[in-house]
Amino acid sequence: MTFDDIDYWVALLGTSAIAADRYEYDAENRLTTVRGSGGQYKLRIWYDALGRRILSETYDASGDPVKTTRHIYDGLGSVVGPPHCVSTR
Repeated sequence: MTFDDIDYWVALLGTSAIAADRYEYDAENRLTTVRGSGGQYKLRIWYDALGRRILSETYDASGDPVKTTRHIYDGLGSVVGPPHCVSTR
C-alpha cells in the first residue's frame, strides 16, 4: 500500500477510523476489509489474480452496503476511466 492509498482510505473513512477500526489484509499485504469497533463492515475490497483492485464496497454505520464500485482495466492493465459505481443504496 502506498501513501496515496492510505490518503484515499483516510479521506473515505475519516480520521476517526484510525483508532477504533480493525484492518484486514490478504497474503499479499493488500487491504481487504475494514471493520468498525463492533465488528461491522465499513469497507471490503476484492482483487483479481493479477493483484488489481476489481471491486470495493462501502458500508453504513450499521454494516449495510451503501456503495459498490467496480474497477475496470484494459488489456495492458491500465485503469479504464474512473471507477464505475455499480450501485448506491
